[in-house]
Amino acid sequence: MNALPLQIQLPPRNAKGPHLVHPKIYFEWAVDGRVAVLDLVLFDREAIDAWAATMDALRSIWPEDESLLVLHIATKVRFTPYLRHKADEIIRKSAHFSGAYAFVLQRGALGHIIRLYLRTSLEVSRSPRPKAFFYQRDDAIQWLLSHLREDA
Repeated sequence: MNALPLQIQLPPRNAKGPHLVHPKIYFEWAVDGRVAVLDLVLFDREAIDAWAATMDALRSIWPEDESLLVLHIATKVRFTPYLRHKADEIIRKSAHFSGAYAFVLQRGALGHIIRLYLRTSLEVSRSPRPKAFFYQRDDAIQWLLSHLREDA
């Protein structure tokens, strides 16, 4: 039996602070709505589905003439085949958007493995979107802002 797809309601772009959009996902508009921040509280299969659904909701409201700047805070991530599958799906669905992705990962071996996997997946998908990996949120946001379109 197939479950109904998750429906994620994002806060308006002028909303302040993090909003719980799913029991395992916080969403925040940073820098006056120019950067979407997804913070995964837990990282089990349900959280991975919610992460993918949140990205679907974001793509559905994002103007195509604006750079899609997304910060994924994944400091609690566990590397699983299901995560790889969903990450590949998100990359594929986002291919036509301009913009950049930044990831805040945990320090250590697991963070390094995840960084290598994501970098390889994005290159294999021929994603032209810049991507970078950080240990600090502020560093990631500053890097994302450097990828705003000039006309934005």
